[in-house]
Amino acid sequence: MRRTYELRLPQQARRVRILIVCRGNLCRSPMAAVLLRHALPAARIESAGLAAVAGAPIEPHAQRALARLGLSDDGHRARQFSLDALAAADLVLAMEQRHIAALLALAPAAQSKCELLSRWLDHHDIDDPYGRSQAQFDEICARIEACVRAWTPKLQTDARIALACVSAHNCVVERDDVH
Repeated sequence: MRRTYELRLPQQARRVRILIVCRGNLCRSPMAAVLLRHALPAARIESAGLAAVAGAPIEPHAQRALARLGLSDDGHRARQFSLDALAAADLVLAMEQRHIAALLALAPAAQSKCELLSRWLDHHDIDDPYGRSQAQFDEICARIEACVRAWTPKLQTDARIALACVSAHNCVVERDDVH
């Protein structure tokens, strides 16, 4: 399948911006953001929740799951999703198909930049571990880590393409997708 990605960039170079979305921005999207920042330090990674309680800290089980990998949430505070954050992102990674549906209901034009985090792994929703045991958080964190590992080579390639397109202001990139 051939997909077209349109990257709109300012004239001066900037980091590729990725927004990770889940429901509450307490568990999955903060873990994914930490893991993706670790994998892609040159990218600007942010997270938000479709129904976040702005300012709430990361769920302690999620914090411990990251700590077991030697990573820290860096004082994460939940952030409510906004259309401005969506517009600023080059790519939006969601945990569940229904999150993508909600994003597209708010901004149908964003379809080309919204994907499941699990797209390159198994294309299944990533379950919400909120209210579950530490073992289940560790399991979900491992799944998110596998998804991030699957995305990393594609994002590294797209980041290089994006930076090469800076002088063109708008760049259309076609790529064969392999599932």
